[in-house]
Amino acid sequence: MKRKKNPYRQEMLDLMTAWRKVLPEAFITYTRFGRGSRNFQTPLRGDKALDLNEPCACTKKSRIVTLISLEEQWQEDVQFCPCSSEPIRLIERGFMPVTMAFPETAISFRLLSFFHSIWQHVPIAVQGFADGLFAWQSQLSGVVRAKGSHKARNGGPLIRQAMQFYRELLLRERKVIDKAVNRSLRDIVAGQCPCCFGPRKEQDLPAGTADFVIACDGNFEHSRPIAAAQNDFPKNHPDLFLKTNQLDKARLAVLANGGNSTKVKFDDSACSDHWKAKDGGVSDNAFKDKVDTGLFGMVCRHEIGLKLINLVKTGEKLYNPLALVLWILQDVDKEGRLALLYDIGCNFDAHIKKRNLLVEERDQNRLLIGVSVFHAYAHNWLCQMRYNPRLIAGFGFSDGENSERF
Repeated sequence: MKRKKNPYRQEMLDLMTAWRKVLPEAFITYTRFGRGSRNFQTPLRGDKALDLNEPCACTKKSRIVTLISLEEQWQEDVQFCPCSSEPIRLIERGFMPVTMAFPETAISFRLLSFFHSIWQHVPIAVQGFADGLFAWQSQLSGVVRAKGSHKARNGGPLIRQAMQFYRELLLRERKVIDKAVNRSLRDIVAGQCPCCFGPRKEQDLPAGTADFVIACDGNFEHSRPIAAAQNDFPKNHPDLFLKTNQLDKARLAVLANGGNSTKVKFDDSACSDHWKAKDGGVSDNAFKDKVDTGLFGMVCRHEIGLKLINLVKTGEKLYNPLALVLWILQDVDKEGRLALLYDIGCNFDAHIKKRNLLVEERDQNRLLIGVSVFHAYAHNWLCQMRYNPRLIAGFGFSDGENSERF
């Protein structure tokens, strides 16, 4: 059976291929413009506008391009030169093109930086932001109308596409800085939560208190139907998500130590081995017609998401929390003490002991395991006495419900 052609998917593949070709030069030009414009503060048109284009003897061609800044938008006859590609020419003037081939619209870096800063503190829809921006600009100097229409253009798709390119530049900039200053993985994670992973004074925590208190849990509301995956094309792997090889390491460790056949008894965990979450969290019918079934995440005590795992046609598994614990104790900090709160922490603790996993970490008392406070009351009395964080030294007043709030 031949696969049906998908024009949109092919269009996006072509767009991303073209972007990859210009990305190295685009990044250099972007950093030069950012430095020369004092972080995008200079005017974008007029005598004081910054233009990085070098004089040359080439025969230039011009084309009308719609330029959208934070304050206004206008159409301009932009001159292009064979010396550099059209996207680079627009970046030299402080604009991110929406498309790579014959760009007709470009968004200013000042606007993209403004939206990105707001989004980091108050996540809002790009479409809503674009509608509000265009409505505001229409009251000032007007907006560029759609071709053959008296209405304004739909700004959502334009800004959304430009933001995708812009965030790749930000990611590359951050990685260049990390490499230049030789930042360790802990330093990088400290950028997410300085309180947990940043520099500390000696003995600033009470004796016996864990260095990091984190909560893990799964969420099946963040799923994606198979129909939505038909338009998939290669993308960057977000740093927030655990890498596939790290997840495979934990999965193989579980398989090599009993696999799914290993069971724990009441005496091992002081609780049941029949928790719904242990076997996926939802029934197999919930995965029908879905390619991504949910997320499994790790959240610190300050309610900052540290890592996520994309669940593909599966629910919560033993290797999900194991992979996140391994990431913290073996990659981020090989000496730190971790306190883990998980809805079925009792079951997780029993399984890693029975399978002889994390032996060194447990022997060094670097891993404490408890059951999230509000979930603990659903467990039997003996389990509550053993795994309730209020009764375990090292957890403080953390309740383990961070992931629910996140």
